[in-house]
Formats: sequence, C-alpha cells, structure tokens
Amino acid sequence: AVGRAPAPAAELPYMPQCPTTGVELSALLALAQGSEEKEQMLLNRAIATNHVKLAAENKPRMGLLFELLLGRFAELAGAEAVRLRALDAMCAPLYTLSQMVPMGASERCKRR
Repeated sequence: AVGRAPAPAAELPYMPQCPTTGVELSALLALAQGSEEKEQMLLNRAIATNHVKLAAENKPRMGLLFELLLGRFAELAGAEAVRLRALDAMCAPLYTLSQMVPMGASERCKRR
C-alpha cells in the first residue's frame, strides 16, 4: 500500500520465547535484522515475558539467559571489528538479569 510505512516494533514477536541455547539466542537476535535497538527490545521482551515474579521456575531460565548474553558479549568484544553499539545494547539486559538473579549471575560469571 502506498504511503503506509511498516511498524518495525510490530513486526517483532511481542512475547518471544526465552532462548536456552546459543543457536536460539542467535535466531532471536536475527529477527532484529542488525538493528541494535530492536535486539535490545527483543531481549527486554524475553526478560519481561519470563520474569521471575511471574513464576519461580523462571529463575534458572533467566540465569541461563544471562550466561548466553555474557557469552555473546565476550564474543562480540573479542571480534576483530568490535560493534560498540551491539555491546551497548546488551548492557541493560545484562544488568537487569544480574539484578533479577544475582546468585545465578555470579555463579555463571565464575564459571567463565
């Protein structure tokens, strides 16, 4: 339709599944099509959808997501061409997860 611009946020899943593997995390972030802003939005939505206050069994899931994001952060930081905007987009979700599951985040940092 002429004159109708697509709503980028509307194209993203509103309630994405929480990734449990690196492949699932990559697939989720691929939906952002390289946009760091959309990547952060997807991560925030996955965190909100699986918040520990919604269900206690989400706690290990959020700890695993923290570990996956930390690994991705390390991977991006170690790349030859560092994508600073991509690293910056992961900082807020990492911080949120570390506040949500501090012991899980601490344990996973020690293992790295």
